[in-house]
Amino acid sequence: MDSKELKRRYQQGDRSFHKAQLQNVNLTWLTLSDADFTAANFENANLISVTLKDVNLSGAVLNFANLSRADLTNANLCGANLEGANLDGAILTNAVYDLQTQFPIGFDPSVSGAQVQGLQPSQSEVSNPDNKPEPKKSQDTKENLPSSNEQDVLYRQKLQDSLARTKPVLELQGGSNPQKPESSPPPIKKVDSSSGEVLKLNIPEAPALELVQIPSGSFEMGSNEHETEKPIHTVTLKSFWMGRYPVTQEQYKAVMGNNPSHFKGDLNRPVEYVRWHDAITFCKKLSQQIGQTISLPSEAQWEYACRAGTASRYCYGDEEGQLKDYAWFIGNSNSQTHPVGERKPNPWGLYDMHGNVWEWCQDHWHGDYNGAPRDGDAWIDRGKNNNHPRLLRGGSWYGTSRNCRSANRVRNSADNRSDYFGFRVALSSGPGSS
Repeated sequence: MDSKELKRRYQQGDRSFHKAQLQNVNLTWLTLSDADFTAANFENANLISVTLKDVNLSGAVLNFANLSRADLTNANLCGANLEGANLDGAILTNAVYDLQTQFPIGFDPSVSGAQVQGLQPSQSEVSNPDNKPEPKKSQDTKENLPSSNEQDVLYRQKLQDSLARTKPVLELQGGSNPQKPESSPPPIKKVDSSSGEVLKLNIPEAPALELVQIPSGSFEMGSNEHETEKPIHTVTLKSFWMGRYPVTQEQYKAVMGNNPSHFKGDLNRPVEYVRWHDAITFCKKLSQQIGQTISLPSEAQWEYACRAGTASRYCYGDEEGQLKDYAWFIGNSNSQTHPVGERKPNPWGLYDMHGNVWEWCQDHWHGDYNGAPRDGDAWIDRGKNNNHPRLLRGGSWYGTSRNCRSANRVRNSADNRSDYFGFRVALSSGPGSS
């Protein structure tokens, strides 16, 4: 449907536009109040200053739509996807949304007057929604989790108990576990990167965390599809190890003592609902256990590992139709995460680099790549505080195919969490790294 057809039908009194296909249309300054746009698709539409008072946009797709100065007073946004949309100056007074509504990264709907369905939240509750009722959760809800200080105490007790029972070690898949005195550091063996072996980090009471060796090399980072992905620039990296999968709920719980995830039921799902700070704490605690420095990947490491030697939009090529074979995204996820490793891996043996959960990286957010490091190191601005926006990569179960591109990058506050925020780990000094 084009803008002329929509305007004609609206002027004739038609208010039902269920599942209307309105991608890329220009609706600037139009008044479309009281209309039903349930599950309509407005992706990349120009909606500047459009009046959408009292409209039903539940389940609608508004990815990358320009809603600057749009009036969405009393609108129903439950389940709507506004990821990447421009909401500068938009009016959301008394608009309602729910836990399935996806706003642009870093956007706080409460500032514009929107309300969670069934609640009257404060601004702090919206930006850090630990106490929202979530009917899909099991009895192990976020409301019943201990505070962060209590979690630290519980973790230290758990760590002391686990270390007394067993000594975690590094091993190579297919090899034997070397016996070492308790006073010795965990052994690391050098492997040939062409052998396809996987480094395993043994975690007490959880499946080993597997890492794949990423070869040294150079690649062209970025793309011309979005201003934040420019300029394309050459980055040269040393070899490192990258998590074969996102960190799972079982692995996270074994290290941190809790499982904050919204989607429970299978502990092999990726952990989600984690802040950047939580991911950093996980890395520090796991590093203490194994005697090696585990970290989040830098943004350059992440994109290099995701591309796996390719220069295309995705790790397999440019065709969006194949994405379902490699990723869980809005087109096939059934609005939830899935156990890691169920889709195809990229050419270097990494799973879920596209979709399932957005993955935190080390770096501070920068609006483009001007001045970015060329050696693969994380781009950290020493003068910025820990809550300065950080980076996420890869797309998620609720993202579009465009969000899952190898070059796509988004930001969020380090203190924010969501049921589509997860992470994987990296190791820069393991066997064979150079």
